[in-house]
Amino acid sequence: MRVLFITEPYIIDPLGIAYLVAALKVDGHDVSLVRTTDTEFMNRVCGVKPDILAYSVYTGRHQKFVHLNVDIKLALAEQDIYPISIFGGPHPTVF
Repeated sequence: MRVLFITEPYIIDPLGIAYLVAALKVDGHDVSLVRTTDTEFMNRVCGVKPDILAYSVYTGRHQKFVHLNVDIKLALAEQDIYPISIFGGPHPTVF
């Protein structure tokens, strides 16, 4: 299964994402990470052809990721790719 983590740039990547990536790789999954500020962001996302889109979201940025998810899903649908979206992190966990 191809899992794509989408995050904003941090000085140090979130530990939760690092743990999840490591566990998924041990189980043999193809895991990628794309930052929202990467050049050619949408091309990189579409190039992965993910089965799962995974977001780490915190309060104050949650609406950005909801809208970004819609844009990504529309772009992938043009390639007949329909991934599952998973939102984790502080905001979805609390709310």
